[in-house]
Amino acid sequence: MKRVFFVLCALLTVLLSSCSDNKEIVKDEITFAETDTDFRETPETGAPEVYETQEEYSVPMGITYSPCVLMYHLILEEPYSSLTDLFVRPSDFEAQIVDMINHGYQFMFADEYHLTDVPTAIITFDDGYEDNYTEAFPILKKYGVKATVFMITDAIDHVGYLTTEQIKEMSDSGLVRFGSHTHNHLEVDSLDSSSLINQLETSKQRIIEITGQSEVNAFCYPAGSYDENSMSIVSEFYTFAYTTESPNKTTQFKDMNIPRYRVKRSTGGNITRLFPDE
Repeated sequence: MKRVFFVLCALLTVLLSSCSDNKEIVKDEITFAETDTDFRETPETGAPEVYETQEEYSVPMGITYSPCVLMYHLILEEPYSSLTDLFVRPSDFEAQIVDMINHGYQFMFADEYHLTDVPTAIITFDDGYEDNYTEAFPILKKYGVKATVFMITDAIDHVGYLTTEQIKEMSDSGLVRFGSHTHNHLEVDSLDSSSLINQLETSKQRIIEITGQSEVNAFCYPAGSYDENSMSIVSEFYTFAYTTESPNKTTQFKDMNIPRYRVKRSTGGNITRLFPDE
């Protein structure tokens, strides 16, 4: 009888030890998920995963936030020009969106710029390249994230740029709005007033015709170039205008020269490290 008792005790000890080991493994997994500052990967796909809770990044009360505006151009795995920094990998773009979501950021369009009581981001794409539809748009839809494309309207339906049908589909989704980047991608401070007005009017009208947007209120300066005169004329056609200047170097700005964070190929997935602690 004693022998049976000792055998049972031994089995019980092994069983308790096994349970203890399993508990430690689960604890390690939870710790990893809670302390990872970039993103968590799912075992099946390797894609970044939105945290079920964002307790670690709870939003402080009583704080006013300025939107963090991001400037993208192309979302492609392999660059096709020497300007490699313009080509953000699709996997990094997705990781950046998930990073912002996991840090409590909400998203708005470029024509909605305003102070908020929660962290907010504005995703913008310059020029209107085809990959904005083939690569970026599916990711935006996956997470229900808003973005704005500043379109060179003369480039529509040209090789490498968005087509009329793609623009219409993106606009109809409710996740993408289109802003002006002039008609011919001309630096506005190099144009006389008449030529600049023509560029702004033509661009605005073309976007409204294709998208059905009631208005186009956001503009982006080609090459980031502008002066006081051109900025004044732009303000007669648009409510907000965006530059290529960095928020880290621009402390004073108006609705007509809003700075943006330049997202590079080398930026990686942890995008929120670029933002200030507000």
